[in-house]
Amino acid sequence: MTNKIGVITMSILGTQTCAVCGKQITPPHSRYRIENDEVICNSCYKEAQIQPGQMHFGKIKMTSGQIKKQIRDIDKQAKLVERKASSIEIQLSATGVSAAAVSKVSKEQLAAVGLSIRGSERIITALFGTFEGSECLLMATHKKIMLLSEETLTTYDLPSVSKLVVHDAVVDFKFNAIPVTVHGDDTALAQKFVATVQEELVKYQV
Repeated sequence: MTNKIGVITMSILGTQTCAVCGKQITPPHSRYRIENDEVICNSCYKEAQIQPGQMHFGKIKMTSGQIKKQIRDIDKQAKLVERKASSIEIQLSATGVSAAAVSKVSKEQLAAVGLSIRGSERIITALFGTFEGSECLLMATHKKIMLLSEETLTTYDLPSVSKLVVHDAVVDFKFNAIPVTVHGDDTALAQKFVATVQEELVKYQV
C-alpha cells in the first residue's frame, strides 16, 4: 500500500534494498518507489530533496542514476556555498565587522556575495547597520559598493557613485543620482567605510 507521497508502509513487502545507497530497508521503515520497479530509503529521499513535480501518482519519476546525480549536485552546491561563505566571513572579519553581526547573515547570503566578487577582487571595508528599516550589510571592493538587505544583494559600480558622506554612523551616497542611506551600528566603521571608498573614488575621477 502506498500513501499520497509514495511512501510504502506495508510490512508485508519485507526487506528491500535501496537502489541509491544499497542499504537494506526493513519494515516498518519508509521506502519510496522510483522508476524500474526499484525503491529508495527515507535518507536518500531526504538527501535528494525530491520535489512534488518529480512525483507522479505516488511514484518518483526518476531512475536511481538520476537520483544519485541529484544528490551529488546538491552536495556540490552545499560545498560551494560553504566555501564562498567562509571566504566572505574571513574578509568581513578583516574589515572589523563583528562576528555577532556576521552571524546574522545566512551562509547562502554570504555565498551570494562571494559569487558576485570576481578574480582578485576582495572586500576592503564593510559596515553592518540598517537600510530602510531592515538590517543590512554594506560592503565595498576596489570596484563597487554592495548592499545586502532582506536577502537582496544590490551592486553599485564605483564610477556611478557620488556624494559619499558620513554623519556619525550614517552613510549617505548617490548612485546615478538615486540617494542611498545606511544607518551603521558602529561610528568608527562607518567613518572608515567612507574614507576607504573615497580613496577608491579618486581613481575614477577624470
